Amino acid sequence: MRNCICKIYLKNSEIGLGFFCKITFNNNILPFLITSSHILEDIDKNKIIKLFINNDVKKIKIDNSRKIYISHDKNIDIAIIEIKPNIDKIYNYLELDINELYKNEDNLDLKYTTKLIDILYIIKMKKFVYHIIL
Repeated sequence: MRNCICKIYLKNSEIGLGFFCKITFNNNILPFLITSSHILEDIDKNKIIKLFINNDVKKIKIDNSRKIYISHDKNIDIAIIEIKPNIDKIYNYLELDINELYKNEDNLDLKYTTKLIDILYIIKMKKFVYHIIL
């Protein structure tokens, strides 16, 4: 889990948080950095994003070769940036099995009353909290 979460260094010396996750995109499973869009409000092409992952510094160059989604709706507040493992040297990702989640939609409530559920959330933009619920 520690290798799937990162701090994002901003120009104004503030720190944002993000996490790495694999998402299905056009029938392919691709790795992405997910963070709040307000953290990357001033993102532009050829920008370098500096990340701190479990005592390791990584730099990601944002260019036209990456899939990027940045919400401009303050109620959504999400940014999704494609990670290129061979270039970025980032190899750990959270994964959500969508097929398993929707396998039996009629019994969704009953099915997940006996499963472990991972919950990841942020406290005051300073730290991630991770819980496993049974």
